[in-house]
Amino acid sequence: MQRREDMRPFMDRDASIASVMEREVLAKHRKALMIFGVLHLMHGGGSAVGRYERNGYPSVTFVIMAHNGFGNHTPLTKYNEALERRIASWPVPSLVPLKGTWLADLEYGYFFPDERGRNRISARVDGYLYLGPRDLLLNEPIPAGMVLDKDYIAELRRRADRIGGPMRPEAILQDAAAPNAFFYDPAEVMKRAERRERITHHH
Repeated sequence: MQRREDMRPFMDRDASIASVMEREVLAKHRKALMIFGVLHLMHGGGSAVGRYERNGYPSVTFVIMAHNGFGNHTPLTKYNEALERRIASWPVPSLVPLKGTWLADLEYGYFFPDERGRNRISARVDGYLYLGPRDLLLNEPIPAGMVLDKDYIAELRRRADRIGGPMRPEAILQDAAAPNAFFYDPAEVMKRAERRERITHHH
């Protein structure tokens, strides 16, 4: 990686995921467990699943989304407490099909900021994984081995110097030095963004 243009062939991760799934799994009538961010797996749109569904493999993927709160970082977050009361009696962990539940009728914006209309979440995912209420969910800390790997940090710094972007090792090290145990903390999200902006502008 020497220039920003060098990254372009690798930026379309959904195309890569879809290609591997079609070639190595679907065409060979195999099964696979895909572990990616759910935005790569939702039905329809430009996701990996949406792409191979349009290529002749519809209705073969059961997409599961984990609960991490309702309306996070949007005005809809004011409904989180009331909505979470409706699932508070669920065992931890629980995995439920969305079809036929009240969750299926919730708009997409309760789960992700939605600029594309008032879609129902059930049009995009099939199952809901509940691991507890939003305010008790924990972050996974950055592995110590990663921040202590001098070669890895040096390569991140080399790439950042040449192509820019937020993945400067200084930002990663600051995040590791001041970890937040909890997944949902709007104040920490803002602080992290400000730290990255300061470091990017400094360089």
